Amino acid sequence: MRIAALSLLCLLGCAEPPATSSQAPLVASAIALDDGEVLLDVRGDARLIGLVEPVPEASDADRVLSLRGVGLDGRRVLDARFVGDAVVLIDADHGLRVVEGDREHLLDERAEAPLSVVGDAIAYVRGEMPDFEVVRAVPATGEVRALAPGVTPAWSPALSPDGREVLFATSATGTPRLYRSGRGDVESARFPTMPGGPAWRGEVLILEDEAGLAWIDVATGQLVREERGLSGLLAAADGNVYARRGAGYEVIR
Repeated sequence: MRIAALSLLCLLGCAEPPATSSQAPLVASAIALDDGEVLLDVRGDARLIGLVEPVPEASDADRVLSLRGVGLDGRRVLDARFVGDAVVLIDADHGLRVVEGDREHLLDERAEAPLSVVGDAIAYVRGEMPDFEVVRAVPATGEVRALAPGVTPAWSPALSPDGREVLFATSATGTPRLYRSGRGDVESARFPTMPGGPAWRGEVLILEDEAGLAWIDVATGQLVREERGLSGLLAAADGNVYARRGAGYEVIR
């Protein structure tokens, strides 16, 4: 999704983040990347890495990545994730495609990054501004279903640990907030505004905004803790949540 457009959705309604701080414990090992590279997914020894293509300053153009990994080097994508034995991509043309070996097929159109993956299910948003809607799909079966279609615009969805619910950001009422499918609004002072998708872990949503990472209670919307200096949030296929500090991605707890 265009980063500038997302920022505008949040600008009027987002409050200043609380001035609390808590150091997130990190493991010692790190995945080092070159400047301009983004870690998109990790599964065993396999990694999906994207090199950010340059865009004009102050542009609202898509963040397009040149993909590296699993035989897809050079493919221009908005996001790419491991799902089962396949790789699911949002190509630069916004087509959502499933690639498995030498075969690939189109699953949906007008898709926007980021992707959220839990088990065999994925969540994303599709459409055009200001009518982005949240969609849940199962690539293995071809199932594609809109969730909360009346709650738009939506962005940055995160599937629940069991893959049945989705939590996402929306400004449907004019003020940015979190929304939980089947339950409604979750009042929170922090909202995802960066390209990396949020991660739903237990009763906490980990999200990234301009201030860094925030851990939000999904029931109350309260800030549990925050960590500045981290970016590039990733809930990876290996079950870990990664974030970037400096030149390396590390597991956060």
